[in-house]
Amino acid sequence: MTEKKEIPCYCENIVEIEVPTEVDLAANEGTAKAIRDGNFLSVVCPKCGKLLKPEFPVRIIDSAKAIELFLVPELERGPFLFGRSRYELRDPQRGRIVIGYPELVEKLTVLDAGLDDRVIEIIKYYLSEKVEGDAGLEIYFKGREGEKLIFHLLGLRADEVGVSRIPFTLYETVQRELADKLKEEPFDFLLTPPYVSFKKVSREETA
Repeated sequence: MTEKKEIPCYCENIVEIEVPTEVDLAANEGTAKAIRDGNFLSVVCPKCGKLLKPEFPVRIIDSAKAIELFLVPELERGPFLFGRSRYELRDPQRGRIVIGYPELVEKLTVLDAGLDDRVIEIIKYYLSEKVEGDAGLEIYFKGREGEKLIFHLLGLRADEVGVSRIPFTLYETVQRELADKLKEEPFDFLLTPPYVSFKKVSREETA
């Protein structure tokens, strides 16, 4: 299913596009690659040639792997976290809300690596705690290289990306402790589905 949407270009031209409301990755082999490449939902303005990358709400499933993700536009982060914007998942416990395109790519990366996103978010929380003045800090899981988990840290310095290589043994340790972590603050809050993210902590503290 698709919906027609109109988006304004920087040249003030209005571009009409067909936006999917739901995509099944199992039935659309090229969609997962388009998401990872940053081309999903992208459109070129026919007037000026500018590449536009809008974000719209879309449900992304993989019927072969029982995966359900729901993309919430970044502009709706505040309203969603403060309960003023709601989206429904078919399975609120197993499905995941992602806010913004980078989180969508990251969540697929975690799933492709066969990892538990809750453990990844705990590790990201630990990384954020080591950074002084972490306002605006963004941390994304980028994949596994041998016995290392690779994370990119954005916002430490202008126009630079920090890279952190975490031993996989830390992942295994956190995974063993996960049942206890789910009962501890702040992890009981940030790991509560459907939006599982260390970003919820800072948002909660500023509410």
